[in-house]
Amino acid sequence: MVGARKARSTKQKARTLRAQALETQGAATAGTPGNVSLTAATAAVARQGKTLLELRGVQVAPAPGAAPLNMPFSTIMTAGERIGIVGPNGAGKTTLLRAILEAADRSEGRTQSAKPSALAAGEILVGKNTRIAYLDQARAGLHDDKSVFDEVRGEHGSTVVNLGVRGRTSMELRSYLELFLFEPSKQRQSVGALSGGERARVALAKVLRDGANLLVFDEPTNDLDLPTLAALGELLEGYDGSVLVVTHDRAFLDRVATGILAFESQETQSSGRGPSGLATVTRYAGGYQDYLAQRGRRPAVALRTSRAQSAGPGPAEARSEKSRGGLTLGERLELDRIIQVIEQAEAEVSRLEALLADPTLYSTRGHEVGGLQARANDARSQAARLLARWEVLEKKAIS
Repeated sequence: MVGARKARSTKQKARTLRAQALETQGAATAGTPGNVSLTAATAAVARQGKTLLELRGVQVAPAPGAAPLNMPFSTIMTAGERIGIVGPNGAGKTTLLRAILEAADRSEGRTQSAKPSALAAGEILVGKNTRIAYLDQARAGLHDDKSVFDEVRGEHGSTVVNLGVRGRTSMELRSYLELFLFEPSKQRQSVGALSGGERARVALAKVLRDGANLLVFDEPTNDLDLPTLAALGELLEGYDGSVLVVTHDRAFLDRVATGILAFESQETQSSGRGPSGLATVTRYAGGYQDYLAQRGRRPAVALRTSRAQSAGPGPAEARSEKSRGGLTLGERLELDRIIQVIEQAEAEVSRLEALLADPTLYSTRGHEVGGLQARANDARSQAARLLARWEVLEKKAIS
């Protein structure tokens, strides 16, 4: 059946090509001139206690007095864990990060009078020795009028970076920036003239020089080219601290995450827990594929790997149009059309990412950046929803 084969081919590409590219680029990165090598850029990690964060009965809301976005949940984050936060847009993932950052500010005695509270209920306890560094998806902490060098030097004033690399305790800032592909001439360029990927590298350089023991990332892979993305994954795998990351990048989560914190709407839960409109938050062990397996929704293509590798069509592929599992007529029509819709959604993601990678966007139309980033995130979520729907239909078709 041509349609089924095309569906599997499309899904296989969406699931494996980027991961393969990351592995290839990662192998080529180490010691290769002209590529990013972040492994040597790990700043000295601050001493950390056993428990970094403890969340008790937490609900988050977009603004004070607003309705909560999720059912209450509790979890503990301990040293060395790398937790990926997943779920649909609007479920509360970024709001949870904001609530954690606000709790960290309170624990360090910083005022919060100008910030709305994201915590609607419950309690967030920050470990005594927990030091957080935050990278937001909009790279809002960057100053367009500063040079790359001055931006990364920041308030430190020092041009020496303290490293957590065995056998090397420090590095001159200019050499440190060269690890992020900023040659001396580029270091004098203003941040406002950089492309989206270059801005992301500046933000990473700032975050990694602070010596935090908990990195909090909101969509860190946005705008990153493959070498930088591969290098970031390699760095986080060997990072001595802990990581809390919101991302739609499944391959990235499979590479770096030791656990998944999933915001799940009622529609995506087999149990149907929680009142309509409120997400439930569940902790899973392992990466993204482990999360899917634990939810009982491992992609059909992964369940049939051995069959796909065998010669000729399997029994499910030989079924007639009238006997495609338990699909209704409407679902059969939807399955026949969905691959084309997925391709259109992925093309829109590529178009928006190309716009965000254009340096002129930031230098001449900076006011458009936020809107484009929001549209790109929505497009990625739409593509992910379509792929998830394809998985459900394909699984039902062979049941």
